[in-house]
Amino acid sequence: MRWVVVAALAAVGFGSAAPAARADVKTGREALRKGEWTGAEAEFKKAPAAEKGPALLGLGELYLLTGRYPEALQQATQAAALPATKGAALRLAGEIHRETGRMADAVKQFQAALALNPRDLRARVFLGIALHETGQGALAEKTLDLFFQDFNAGKIDAKQADQLTYTAMAARYLEVWQDANGTFQQAAEKDPAFILANLEWGDLFLLKYRADEAAKCFADVLKINPRHPRALVGTARAKVEAEYDVKAATKLADEALKTNPKYVPAFRLKARLELDDERYAPAEALLTQALAVNPADLESLALLAASRYLQDDTAGYDAQKVRALKQNPRFSDFFFIVAELAVRHHRYADAVQLYRQAVALDPKNAAASAALAANLLRLDLSHEAEALKLLAQSFERDGFNVRTFNTLNLYEEVIAKEYETVPGGIFTFRFNKKEKSLLSRYVPRSLQQAWDLYVKKYGFTPKNPITVELFTERQHYGARTIGLPEFGAQGTCFGQLITAMSPSSAEANWELVLWHELAHVFHLQLSNNRVPRWFTEGLAEYETNIAQPYWRREHGRELFLSLRKGDMWKLSELSAAFTRPDRPNGVVIAYYQSSLVIHYLAETYGFPKLVQALKLYGQGKHDAEVLPAITGKSVSVLDGEFQDYLRKRFSHYVQGFLFDQADYPDADAARALAESNPADAVAQAKYAAALLEDEPGQAMLQAWHTLAIDGKNALARYVLARALEQAKNVAGARAEYETLLKQGVDGYSIRFGLGQFAAQSGDVESAARHLAEAKKWDPDRVEPYALLMQLYEAKGRRDDLLKETEAYLDVQEHDHDAARLLVDQYAGDKRWADLARVAARAIGITPMEPFVHQQYGIALAQLKRPAEAIYPLESALAGGVRKPGPVRGLLALQYLLAGDKVKAKAAAEQALKEDPGNPDAAEVLKKAL
Repeated sequence: MRWVVVAALAAVGFGSAAPAARADVKTGREALRKGEWTGAEAEFKKAPAAEKGPALLGLGELYLLTGRYPEALQQATQAAALPATKGAALRLAGEIHRETGRMADAVKQFQAALALNPRDLRARVFLGIALHETGQGALAEKTLDLFFQDFNAGKIDAKQADQLTYTAMAARYLEVWQDANGTFQQAAEKDPAFILANLEWGDLFLLKYRADEAAKCFADVLKINPRHPRALVGTARAKVEAEYDVKAATKLADEALKTNPKYVPAFRLKARLELDDERYAPAEALLTQALAVNPADLESLALLAASRYLQDDTAGYDAQKVRALKQNPRFSDFFFIVAELAVRHHRYADAVQLYRQAVALDPKNAAASAALAANLLRLDLSHEAEALKLLAQSFERDGFNVRTFNTLNLYEEVIAKEYETVPGGIFTFRFNKKEKSLLSRYVPRSLQQAWDLYVKKYGFTPKNPITVELFTERQHYGARTIGLPEFGAQGTCFGQLITAMSPSSAEANWELVLWHELAHVFHLQLSNNRVPRWFTEGLAEYETNIAQPYWRREHGRELFLSLRKGDMWKLSELSAAFTRPDRPNGVVIAYYQSSLVIHYLAETYGFPKLVQALKLYGQGKHDAEVLPAITGKSVSVLDGEFQDYLRKRFSHYVQGFLFDQADYPDADAARALAESNPADAVAQAKYAAALLEDEPGQAMLQAWHTLAIDGKNALARYVLARALEQAKNVAGARAEYETLLKQGVDGYSIRFGLGQFAAQSGDVESAARHLAEAKKWDPDRVEPYALLMQLYEAKGRRDDLLKETEAYLDVQEHDHDAARLLVDQYAGDKRWADLARVAARAIGITPMEPFVHQQYGIALAQLKRPAEAIYPLESALAGGVRKPGPVRGLLALQYLLAGDKVKAKAAAEQALKEDPGNPDAAEVLKKAL
């Protein structure tokens, strides 16, 4: 919901009504409001001499909106020469000057308009804003405070949307947030056609990280004027804030630039997105365009400074800082904007220093104070007290910043009451109190193992302690990590802090997640927080891949198809692929491709070269310098070598028949090619393939036609098999698949199809044979495993089901239900070796199930491995196993067998209290005494 209005505004008259406009001007104004630029211009130009002034103003506003600034100023100047429109023309000239960076002239024009009419509220509010933007804070506040004086004197007409909007704008710049929000709401409700209300209201919501409400405001504008540049860019900003949808945002910004080719906010937005991807040259080119239009645009100057800062160009950064602060010595958001970009590039300690400079320049900057607090919380726990104090102060000044509220609420209502901090030497943990007993037994042990391994591999010991915070609820993880509850990741690393979902969620293999995030600690610190995203993500994936064979992603088919098509991302494009993927499932594929690039580099040039790369990144070098330095080859040569590496790695795809419907997107083009080449079986087969998805009947006919030309055309026969399958002609489809095999054509989809048919007919052996071959042709696909599991379960082949489920778990390593099924079944069958093998896998997904620990301990005890059995049995008791007596008795026996008579005796005595007559406990006491 949008915020509640907190004050009713008095309804009083405001000035005199404007004279009625003639039809031409009125029609022009309506066209202007709707974004019909050509029509509006034509109407204004044909206005009669008697309406020259209003027509000039209309043209000036049109040219201002569409970026024709010199023409806009010309119209305003002509209108100012006419007594009836002089005041409005001066105000319009001020707005034009403000848009083009002539701030001193803007102030003069607004002042001149107010000299003519002190009740010109639009001139007054824009004067206040211009004064604010040039660092004249006291005068700006005095000017804007006049709106509150007018309100209290009953001089603001609550029936007029324009007056309400200007009053709300004043409140926004005076940081009276609640009044600003409520008054914008009133204005938008009074007259939705007065679009400035929704434009300003949307910007206010974006300022408070309420992208959902901002989007509604801009949508209301676009319903009236679908070409309004400010609404288009506002919508783009909301999409970035809510979903980081770079593709959609870029498209909207480009649409805005079609209307106004000089629209500075569109250049700024696109530049910011380029900076996120370390594409500094394109970003600076966009900012150069922005500053050519408006040399005084403070945000563009800050973004240009950020680009220089991120490239470690101190002189360049300082030059832009001087330029911006000369324009507005009180522009604390300069440091805020640079800090935001530093955060995007993992430079959290740098961001803290920048936010401190923002707060030092303007202690009332609540957003900077809140951001400083958020980033202090990302460093280590030693900064927590200072950060929480800053958050509380920020909230007092601005209670509508959603991130501030969420973070403060998390600490006061959740962390303080439900979580406990557990020191652990190198690590400091924050666990939910209800989960501490088990998490403290497993998480530190696993992370210590990873730490020891990484210290040895990287030859580097990161600054520590490393704080690891594990959250039971996803909204709490989101609030801690980004200040917002909607956050879909499993874990996040900030260099010396890791936040993640608790293993109790059983959403993913928690060990994989934490090993991945801990790897980032080494990468970020060793590179001085300058490693590019593709490299650190790929290297973290690589580390988990080699730690456990089943800790891997399965996207080989997608990547190979991209390789085959020739649209696989180049090394220079990989970081951007994470933020602006151009294909379905693109971000996940970016992770996968990055990991394979690291595999290729490590296997070809050796792991020490990767460590060297991190150090070079830490010196401020980039991919174009780093990759040749560690390999001796250019990036373009490495691209080619990587493709060769993939062809070898994906030899099963290269050698097999692999059909991709996306290769045949245009049926009309395929038909034209087939018609122009009637004897060409390849062209005929491609046409059949293009028809398959939407017209399987026609595809079948075309496939038959093709096979009449060339009976060994594999594509045509495969299309025929698929079309017959869709027509429920199983026998016919099976026959075509078998013919393909006889002709020497084999591959995943052929074998899977035959496996499906065999399973449907109950032929278990044939299904198993074909599906086993399908797995060879595509090891990443889960469907063969799932189909065999269903088949074995239906046929009561329990041993085969369990064996297949274990194989399935190697592909679906996060599947808790599959792991738990194996534990339960092996425990019931007393298959101790099998149970010992899979119980560890189940614990790797969630360690919060006492029954699993109990059964794991029993299995190890039965296997005569008492030293190993002790830990899971202790864990079962720590987790609150339902019947502790028998577990403790068995634990006592393991203590004894391991040679610890003291613990054995104590455990046995306690077991007999819980389970009188427990045989294990009795035996222990007999032997111990």
